[in-house]
Amino acid sequence: MPGFTVLNNFARVQEPDGARLIHNEFTTEHYTDFLREIGAGIADGRIRYREDIVDGLERAPGAFIGMLEGRNFGKLIVRVLG
Repeated sequence: MPGFTVLNNFARVQEPDGARLIHNEFTTEHYTDFLREIGAGIADGRIRYREDIVDGLERAPGAFIGMLEGRNFGKLIVRVLG
């Protein structure tokens, strides 16, 4: 397909059932292409993501409760330094 990329195809799917279908086909047929395109997109800034980082294991319970209440954004990470 001219102009086909995994990202363009994946972005067009918005229905939950369609997303499952694409996911099943995607993982078997396009996983390597996906990793290459996503990695390049993150590296060159076309794809950005957010992480909510909380420092210290003692703050993990509050961070977890906040996540359940929708107070975080992106991926919640509890950073524990040794």
